[in-house]
Amino acid sequence: MLFYDVLLQSIHLVVTWGTLLVSWMAIFVKPWKLSQKTRPLNLSSIYSDSKLLQKLPIHIGFLFLEDDLSCTDIATLIVWCMSLGISYISLYDRKGILKRNAFLETEIVRKQKELLGKDATRFNIFLHRHFFNREKLVVERNINQIDVQLLSEEDGRQSLVRTARQFSRAVAVKQYKISDISPSTIDTFLLDKSSFPDPDLVLRFGAVDSLLGFLPWQVRLTEILSLPTHHNIDYKSFLRLLQAFGDTKQRFGK
Repeated sequence: MLFYDVLLQSIHLVVTWGTLLVSWMAIFVKPWKLSQKTRPLNLSSIYSDSKLLQKLPIHIGFLFLEDDLSCTDIATLIVWCMSLGISYISLYDRKGILKRNAFLETEIVRKQKELLGKDATRFNIFLHRHFFNREKLVVERNINQIDVQLLSEEDGRQSLVRTARQFSRAVAVKQYKISDISPSTIDTFLLDKSSFPDPDLVLRFGAVDSLLGFLPWQVRLTEILSLPTHHNIDYKSFLRLLQAFGDTKQRFGK
């Protein structure tokens, strides 16, 4: 019995790494369509790169499957997104380490100043540490407003369980009929609670071929790309991921 357990685990490991390898090759073997020139990395150069991409995500999610999280590298990713014009960012780690880490906010401010210089003050970043019962986002959004939500396991699959319970109670007290509850009803409810649109793109960092409970309802139509680690990620690698996303053509069934 032990032999078969070890065999199955070995097969699972090989399949997982094979899937990730194919995913990474599909991204990094593609021809590089963006500028090859060596330029200083600043708001102007990053924004110019955004104009060369086929499309940008409105909402990007970063899924960290590694135990060791680097606030410095995560802050860098946020500033790059901000400079490219991405307005909504989700950061997910299963244990909620980022939610409890006040250092992240300090690092974001430091990286803004380091990478953007005097342009750093043009952006307003709002960190949201709760998925439910958060203050409403500003309705009249400024183009330089960036909303970042910090998510953990309780905001993923468990939030869907809480949503189901709320609908069950609503049916019990006759606020809803069972026939009233549909996928669009749930979409509207979750959007009202979080005020974030569904993510267009999720970047998964780590060697685990799983979402580990990340927003299961909201990622039905999300493009998911993977990298082995977020540590010391360089700008060109990040841009290649966005290029791969831009080149993706989604086909939806009728």
